[in-house]
Amino acid sequence: MNPTEQKIIKARIALLIQQPFFGQICLSKMQLKEHKGIQTAGVDGKHLYYNPVFIDSLSPDQLQGLLCHEALHLAQLHHTRRQNRDPQKWNLAGDYIINP
Repeated sequence: MNPTEQKIIKARIALLIQQPFFGQICLSKMQLKEHKGIQTAGVDGKHLYYNPVFIDSLSPDQLQGLLCHEALHLAQLHHTRRQNRDPQKWNLAGDYIINP
């Protein structure tokens, strides 16, 4: 296990203790997959894809916030409702709902 994965796992454990709703989603629906081709992170219903350079730049609190953001994409079923819509536009639309 690399240091970035360890950092993500620590953040997920902290969420499980402090925010069980988000922690449970992070543990059950986010298998870790390094992906240097993306800028930040993303989910597809099974995996959390992450850029290790981006993750390593985050503080523990920022990483927990990112995990909560991605968990809300899953909780709101964004990955199942996109259908044939443009993936980038759909993701931005989801971000507009989640980020406020």
